[in-house]
Amino acid sequence: MNVPPIQGILEHPITRHMRADFARLHVNQTAGEALAAVRANPPSSRVIYFYVVDDEGRLRGVVPTRRLLLSPLERPLAEIMVREVIALPQTASVLDACEFFILHRLLALPVVDEDRRILGVVDIERYSSKISSSCSGPVTERLPRPSTSTLISDLTPMPSL
Repeated sequence: MNVPPIQGILEHPITRHMRADFARLHVNQTAGEALAAVRANPPSSRVIYFYVVDDEGRLRGVVPTRRLLLSPLERPLAEIMVREVIALPQTASVLDACEFFILHRLLALPVVDEDRRILGVVDIERYSSKISSSCSGPVTERLPRPSTSTLISDLTPMPSL
């Protein structure tokens, strides 16, 4: 049986479409230290969100660009970051990511392992031109639905710092 090309893409693991170059900040930094670090080592790709990690690389929060730019330089990132981060497990497919983008209306999603270490980021524009028509409508109605209960269980709130 021939698999339609778009269905084949939708079944790809999300790790095939993520990028490893993203804006990573440390939870102990201040807004000023974070801005200086980004200026000193800018990511080569566009920045949508700044992902905040701990010493082990575990995702602890996200700082929207506007919030980082407008915060007082001495304010700790831990005070301005959003702690409840929507993240894709590394086992997710492109179809799962499409559903998360539509459901949560985000422009990028971090991909994490089972210990919530951030592995990469999926940017909606990276592949949306190829599959945007497939994320809703007749094509996905014919495809098997992913187990969102499994994905959502991976999105448990992070412990407080």
